[in-house]
Formats: sequence, C-alpha cells, structure tokens
Amino acid sequence: MSLLFTERFRRLSQHRDKLTLLAVLLFLFCPQPGQAIDLSDQNDQALSAQCLSAVSGFPGTDAWKQTAKGQVADIRDEDGTILLETGKSYSLSGLYWPLHALGPAYDRLEGPAPPTAPTDATGGWQLQAAQFLVDLLVGQTVIFYESDQPADRYGRRPAQIFVEKDNIWVQQALLSQGLARVWTRKGSQAPFACLYALEKEARHAKKGIWNDPRYRILTITDQGRLDTDRPGEGFRILEGSVFNVSKDQSLFHVNFGPFWGQDVTLQAKRAIAKQFKQAGSPLASFKGKRIRVRGWLRFLNGPMIDLIHPEQIEDLGP
Repeated sequence: MSLLFTERFRRLSQHRDKLTLLAVLLFLFCPQPGQAIDLSDQNDQALSAQCLSAVSGFPGTDAWKQTAKGQVADIRDEDGTILLETGKSYSLSGLYWPLHALGPAYDRLEGPAPPTAPTDATGGWQLQAAQFLVDLLVGQTVIFYESDQPADRYGRRPAQIFVEKDNIWVQQALLSQGLARVWTRKGSQAPFACLYALEKEARHAKKGIWNDPRYRILTITDQGRLDTDRPGEGFRILEGSVFNVSKDQSLFHVNFGPFWGQDVTLQAKRAIAKQFKQAGSPLASFKGKRIRVRGWLRFLNGPMIDLIHPEQIEDLGP
C-alpha cells in the first residue's frame, strides 16, 4: 500500500495542476464529512506536512463546487464578512473570527495580553485580522467554492475562498498567521482535518492569537476540572482525558470526572450520538482517551459543551 501511494504521489507531483494534487492529498488524508477526526501525533504531522508544503490553493473535494467569482470591495471588521462590488457577501466557512473584546472574565482569569498583542481598546485581534484580509483581498478577484450549506440569516453564503491571482487559499492564510480558530459547524463539510493541522502549526509557533493567553486551549485536569476558575462563556477549546461515557433515555454525557455537577461534561442528544457511531467513533469509544473539543462553553451544573456533530472532537489518542 505504501509503495503504491509513493508511486502515485511521485506522478502527481509532476502534474502542473496543483489544485488537482491537493484534492487528491486531502481525499487520502482527510476524513469525509461527518467523520470524527483522528489527530494522533503521527497522523497530524503527516497531514500538516502535506497541507503546508505540498501545494497552495483550494482543497477541492466532491462536496465543494465553484459557484462564483468576483472582485472584493471591502471586509467587514466585526465578523470578517467579504463584500463584493456586486453587493453579494460571503463568510469564511470553517473559521471563527476573533472577538472585538474578550471581556473582563478573560482578562481576570487568563491574565493580561502580552505587550505585543493588540488591545481590546484598539479593536483587538479582530481589527488585525480584518486588516490582513483587506491587504490580501480588496481589489482582488476571488473564487468562491460552496457546499450545500445555506446562507445565514444575514444573507452571507459560507464558502471556501481562493485568490485567483496568487493561488492563495484564504482560510489557510488566516490560520497560518494565527488570526482565526477552526470552527466546526453542522453541515459545513469543510476539510476540517487539514484546517486543524494548519491551526496547530500556528499554535505551536505562537503566532497571532496563540501568543495571547486569553485565547489558549483550556486544560481539563485529571480531576475533571478546568485548569482555571470559572471562565467566560463563549466559544472555547478544551483538552483532557475522558473519565467515562454515560447515557439516559434521551442524552449521552461524555464525562471528564466522576462528579457530573462539578466536572466538565460534553452533552449529546441520541440523534447526535448516532452520528458519531455512523462516523466510526461512537461516544463510548472515547473513554480513557485524550480528546480536544471545541464549541460553546456554558454552565449547567458545571462546565458543559453541547455536541452537535462529530468534527467537534479531535481524537488525540490514549
């Protein structure tokens, strides 16, 4: 199998069409939409190397089709919306835009931002990310690739976005600079395994938001508690080892400690648990494993994140 892949990769590497090469690489290395993601060190390093060094461009898959092309007129600071001269607007599928102000809960618990970080008073990381997109996109012709995900209530169509002139995949550019986090949304069908690998590269290099302690991944201790006192509610990334998985008539709970009312818990409806099982990663299989999960952190008898699709969880191994 490895010899066959090596020969195929050698032939593809001689191909002029870089987009075709990246499409094949992602087909080989990325799970299909709806699958849980295995990011053990070996898998992650191989995928990251392919994503970052093989080619630059859009990760074309059968789930995504080119739907539009247009010239960018402006970038909306508050959410990274891309505005075309035609009046149409698009959002960055698969990414979570930096917040304008993280709020006092972040500053109190995580400590102040480093001196090199933009402050909330000046627009924070949000304006820095917006300026990066202005420099990259305004006046440029871009290509939009969409899946079946509908437009949001503001009329923005989620898309993977590609700069025609320089073969730049916009999502890759933002993640590589540490100016966004991966946001897995139900039905988006983004190439999440590749996006996760790009995010991890920037995090290890402490680029952008990853050099700001307010954006750090929260660690779940062996006792099942967060490594900080009550953090602010909102989009968060947590990492820890699963204590057990329980279920009742309507809900599954992935527990990080023995005390449900105090420890971190992931909650899933039975229909969502079925999706995990169909993806080859039943929730029960996470018992004893170290995982990384992202989503909206809230407090209901302890810290809780609701699971809504398999891509939320990265399996980091035993």
